[in-house]
Amino acid sequence: MKGLSLIAAAFLVVLPLCVSGTTYYVDGKNGEDSNNGKSIATAFVTIKTCINALKNPGDECHIRRGRYHESEFQISGKRGSPSQPIIIRGYQNEIPVIDGTIPLPAKAGWKCDNKGIYSAQIEQDIWQLFVDGEMMTNARWPDALWSDKTAFLNKYWAKSAKSSKRGKMVDNGAKNLAGSGLNVAGAMAILNIGSFNTFTAIVKSHTPGQNFFTYDDTFGAIKFKPSHNQYFLEDKLEFLDNAGEWFYDKSTKTVYVKTMDGKSPEGRLRGKVQTYAFTISNCQHLHFKQLTFFATTIKARPTHRRDVINGLSFHSINFNFPSYSKRMLGDTTPPRWTVIQPSRGNSFQLINSTFYGSDGLALEYMGDGVLLQNNLFEYNDWSVANMQTKNGGLGTVISNGENDRFIRNTLRYNGASNGYRPNRRNPLVKLNHIHSSMLGSFAARWSRRSVPERRTDQRYVAKQLGSLEP
Repeated sequence: MKGLSLIAAAFLVVLPLCVSGTTYYVDGKNGEDSNNGKSIATAFVTIKTCINALKNPGDECHIRRGRYHESEFQISGKRGSPSQPIIIRGYQNEIPVIDGTIPLPAKAGWKCDNKGIYSAQIEQDIWQLFVDGEMMTNARWPDALWSDKTAFLNKYWAKSAKSSKRGKMVDNGAKNLAGSGLNVAGAMAILNIGSFNTFTAIVKSHTPGQNFFTYDDTFGAIKFKPSHNQYFLEDKLEFLDNAGEWFYDKSTKTVYVKTMDGKSPEGRLRGKVQTYAFTISNCQHLHFKQLTFFATTIKARPTHRRDVINGLSFHSINFNFPSYSKRMLGDTTPPRWTVIQPSRGNSFQLINSTFYGSDGLALEYMGDGVLLQNNLFEYNDWSVANMQTKNGGLGTVISNGENDRFIRNTLRYNGASNGYRPNRRNPLVKLNHIHSSMLGSFAARWSRRSVPERRTDQRYVAKQLGSLEP
């Protein structure tokens, strides 16, 4: 009897570990948050309600296709287990879009001037604009566009004269600021004036015909070499002269756009109004699968010392235009990009995912033993204005952790001089394809010198990082 009692007791201990969780469903078209969410027929209508329902290891939230624009949501207290993670994913083979934009109906219709620029008042401030899903370029000088990717090319920046001083940018004449006839006072100046450091400042003073403008210099002890410096200007209506550009006047809530096809933007516009869709804290073994984030992203970071983040997993996630600066609103601070930061000594995985069109870093992370495998980072960070004071430079992907595993990833056509920048604490970097960072001048940061593109093979990268594998 005693032996049988021990067996029975063991069975009682094991049994709960074998119980599967509950699957809940979201249907943005046909659901209702008053439903129980436990079947397609009784699905919730919002992702927030579905995530709130996840209580136990093994619980899952399955989201049907469609666009989901919801307010920023704090995900906290979700504790799965290694064998029974809590999962948030697309339903079956469907890929829902978690959307940081809203449609932009005109309050009183659209007007078109003789230059083909459409304008209308809208209800809410925006800081990024899409027409038919394609990003428009902030009106800028010298002209360059996202649509043809000239925004990534160094030759479309204006150049500094040797006579420039801190706080005063003197144009060297190559793009002919003096001859442009523009009054650039009040514009946002993107200033590559600190070697690896690029800053944003508001133009304080300028008069049409002058070859210089002034700005507040608040950037600290930067490495200032006038003959090496460059800049471009944006966010004034006077700069809007190319199809694919836009401008927003926040004082009148008026949006101006020159569409690529010259047709009215009515019913075709969406504007960014959100930075993060999810902020994650105090979660363990929480998995995300088969989702698209459009013009929004995630931030995972402990909020206090007892906050444990561990075992996060992101698999088959598309981050499309995940971050964008608020320069159009007159804000000089850098964009707020994707951050994944487990609590100290813990880890996460990012697998089979894409980062496309981020203004700023694609990803910043930390952890111990983080795995990034088979991901694509493409066309990110064209302005590289990612700091407010001097630092050692950033990159497309930045790690502040240790024992990283960065395997079979592709980084291409990104604007930062550094592609992948790991911490030097024992990273494993192998079988990656890294090219055309900053026009192919750099591939990964393992030294302060420029490395020709032909030296970006991963045996060389790994050797410099101290982890060489065949």
